[in-house]
Amino acid sequence: MVDVDNTTTEENKTAEEETTSTVATFNLDMFKEQWKRHEGFRATPYRDTKGIITVGYGHNLNMWPLPANLYPLSEEAAAAIFEEDRKLTEVFIDGVVPGLLDIKVSEPIRYFALMNVGMNIGANKLAKFHKMLDAIAEKDWETAAKELLNSKYARDVGDYAPGSVKAKRWGRVGRAWELAEQLRTGEWVVTTDEQSAE
Repeated sequence: MVDVDNTTTEENKTAEEETTSTVATFNLDMFKEQWKRHEGFRATPYRDTKGIITVGYGHNLNMWPLPANLYPLSEEAAAAIFEEDRKLTEVFIDGVVPGLLDIKVSEPIRYFALMNVGMNIGANKLAKFHKMLDAIAEKDWETAAKELLNSKYARDVGDYAPGSVKAKRWGRVGRAWELAEQLRTGEWVVTTDEQSAE
């Protein structure tokens, strides 16, 4: 009979769980920073480029009104509201958008690219990106990225790449370009003003 060292097995399992938890926390933190960079912070309500009344880090007041006595919002309050928006959107997109549950664990960085789009335009609109979602189901990330860029959404939020005239003018790449690259590569896309100006 072979003795099995259960202590070592348990230690390995615990270390693996801790690593998985650390990676998940890192990815969530990266998503939060990305969202805040994309949306910016506003302490008082304003109309965004689509005329939607927004506050904090892109919170849609047309859909989810807040009490008037909250303004001006602190960044801490805006971060808490963002977290609630994120959790709610996650439930919506997981339930409405086909195939996302499959990549949520296996491809979390790609999932967060889609979460960013879903939080921006809503789960129901994201579910209408049929060609992109079909490509995702096939794990054809190149086509999925191209389909994201070939959309009205991309034109609305910016599809310009590093070195383009618009990237040079704005000092950053377009939001859709960044998310398409994230979808294509499965990696966080970190861009700087220097890269945009190349």
